Amino acid sequence: MPPKNDKFSPKGIANSWKAKGLQKLKFYCGMCQKQCRDANGFKCHMETESHLRQMELFLADPSKFMDEFSTDFEAGFLRTLSTVWGVRRVGANKVYNEYIKDKLHVHMNSTVWSTLSLFVEYLGRMGKAIIDKTEEGYFVTYIDRDPEKERRNREAAEQLRLDEDKEQRHAAKLEAEARERAKALDVARAEATGLDGRFHRCKGTVTRVKEAEGAVVVKVRGSEERLVLPLRDVETLVPRTGGQAIGIAGAVSGKRLTVTACDVDAELVSVQVAGSGEAFSGIPFDAVAKLDVDYFESKVASHGSRG
Repeated sequence: MPPKNDKFSPKGIANSWKAKGLQKLKFYCGMCQKQCRDANGFKCHMETESHLRQMELFLADPSKFMDEFSTDFEAGFLRTLSTVWGVRRVGANKVYNEYIKDKLHVHMNSTVWSTLSLFVEYLGRMGKAIIDKTEEGYFVTYIDRDPEKERRNREAAEQLRLDEDKEQRHAAKLEAEARERAKALDVARAEATGLDGRFHRCKGTVTRVKEAEGAVVVKVRGSEERLVLPLRDVETLVPRTGGQAIGIAGAVSGKRLTVTACDVDAELVSVQVAGSGEAFSGIPFDAVAKLDVDYFESKVASHGSRG
């Protein structure tokens, strides 16, 4: 028969199992961090010299010990939350049950918080966790305040800002260069026509087509001035389907036309010649221009009156 105090005896094995598991909270001494197995053991512990000495220290400055216990409890709870669940949302009770599995955990009754709800609300006020109160109770989400991670996040945000600024500066530079090229092109065209840019983007009416010269005579709107312009310097206005047009180049040059179809993507039109009904398709936009009906009719009327 094994000795009475043998750790491999049935009583010794039972005692070891009890030591490994959680014991009753009411038999735990927070000041001495000692867990007693029953009421008798707890009573004996409270009469020991070491316990009485610890209680004297506590009575001398209770707030100091409460703050220390509270700090340790908070640190342990947050460590469990961050380690087990990371930044995932989880019930506060679930976290607490996981935390108290540690036999050496700090008991809540030794802290400044009398309930778990008060502690969870404190975490939310201090910005240490995101708190969500539902019908099922409190849920918590850990806020990762790791200094190294925050530093990396700040660096990443700063780099993103620099990249965006660089892209904006590059886009602005390209836009400025495009404006300069357009301005230079306008100047070149003005110099080529000898107009010094005075009639750039002015509206006018084509009064005559000089097909052999690849030019048109344009009457400036609001003026009696007429200009002879190369076709490359004239930006034509193409009417919509059904509109009237005048041919200024190619097979339809000098003809009065009706637009029967318009392909904006391909910049081509199909037209029908007024009077003869002859049809043309695949005519470039640059070969036709919107007909100034008022001007055309006035010219027809003036020729008729002279006749």
